[in-house]
Amino acid sequence: DTARRSAARAVEAELRQLRNVSCQRMDGTELGRMARQLRSRFPNEARKIDGAIADYAASCVVSIGATDQDRAMTLRRDALQLFPDSAALKKARLDPCAMEYLVGRGNQPGRGGFCVDELKNGSTGPRLVVIPTAQRPLAVSKYEIRWQMLAEFCANRNTCPEMGDPDAPVRNIDIDTVNDYARWLSEASGYTYRLPTLEEWRKAVGDGTPDPNRNCRLRLAGVSRGAAVVPVTIGIDGPWGLVNTLGNVREWVMDGDRLLAAGGSFSDPLSECVPETAVSHDGKADGMTGFRLVREVQ
Repeated sequence: DTARRSAARAVEAELRQLRNVSCQRMDGTELGRMARQLRSRFPNEARKIDGAIADYAASCVVSIGATDQDRAMTLRRDALQLFPDSAALKKARLDPCAMEYLVGRGNQPGRGGFCVDELKNGSTGPRLVVIPTAQRPLAVSKYEIRWQMLAEFCANRNTCPEMGDPDAPVRNIDIDTVNDYARWLSEASGYTYRLPTLEEWRKAVGDGTPDPNRNCRLRLAGVSRGAAVVPVTIGIDGPWGLVNTLGNVREWVMDGDRLLAAGGSFSDPLSECVPETAVSHDGKADGMTGFRLVREVQ
């Protein structure tokens, strides 16, 4: 008993030292070396050793994944080969929107400026940009949700109206269908999608001068705009990389328990297509209101 307690204390001391090793030094070879070395010294503590090293590897997978997901995925794969029964490694998820370089970089070209979720059916969710908030970063759909994104959802529902132009913003659907779609997307991706709050939406709009060419009603010196919606990708990126937050279709947001439509639509005067515009909405379908979604970052 004395020898067993002494060995247990020695193992604990070794494992504490292990937890102080930088994750940047970890790979499958190093994990295997550590496990073999400790098992040979303390054969009666092998199960405890394997569990502790696997838990440490899982924490490193998450830590490294914030800056280098390819390396984190390689570490997870190698660690699972060494410790195939580790619950911590099996649960370790790599959130594609949790990369540090994405925060506030929605205006960057290419994959450095957005993230997307893979869905269970093999397709992908909406393109997301990541904005900083006081609590934690928040992923927001770069574009208004378009009909193309609802195709699979609507194929199995009787609540969708006849689908419009695939690239046009979704409208003429009620808020219950929007919330059903957010729940479906959450289940298909494993992450939580929902409508933004008014505060989150205004944060996503950003500060600065609104795009003077936003799609709102304007008749001036031969210039005419606002006759109809335009495809969701047409427009200039805002400060955080979002397109058409103002104009085109007004967007559903939540303010506590109240449902609002924010930002103005193509049929509103240009002067009303501003972040301050937010009117009460009954949730019924209309031709001026659409939505974008936020996705919580893990």
